[in-house]
Amino acid sequence: MLEQNKTDLQTAIKQAKSKILDLAIYGKLIPQDTNDEHESNLKRSKLEEGDLLISIAGTLGKVGFVKKSDLPMNTNQAIAFVRLQKNIFNNMFLKYSIESPSINSNLLSKTKATSIPNLTLEMISDCLIPLPSLAEQQRIVSKIEEIFAILDRISNELGTDI
Repeated sequence: MLEQNKTDLQTAIKQAKSKILDLAIYGKLIPQDTNDEHESNLKRSKLEEGDLLISIAGTLGKVGFVKKSDLPMNTNQAIAFVRLQKNIFNNMFLKYSIESPSINSNLLSKTKATSIPNLTLEMISDCLIPLPSLAEQQRIVSKIEEIFAILDRISNELGTDI
């Protein structure tokens, strides 16, 4: 009888260990911390302030930036993100470059023909953008914004939104 109790106890211990492992891998053993999940499982898609976002599925070539107030945030397969080196790139210069008709149409001409048009990350990385010095990028962005402000004021005075 003692031997049978010992065997039963060993079986119960094995079953308990198996159950604990199952609970652990399904996130049921301890309360889940969403920050931990964000740090581990979603690490590749974790966005940072200033990341450039480019739509690559459906509506293509739309560009935006991640703001601090948006965080924490992750991207999905419909959005590509580019993390820029601040000492080389002016974010707005890159945004305006991608939005320029010549670069945007070149990028969009490479889309894959499917029921939902899309760009690949390779197509994005192969996109050639002229890169002047950081100081010149900043001067170009300032001039673009100055001209756009004048054009927006004229548009507002005409009562149209362009």
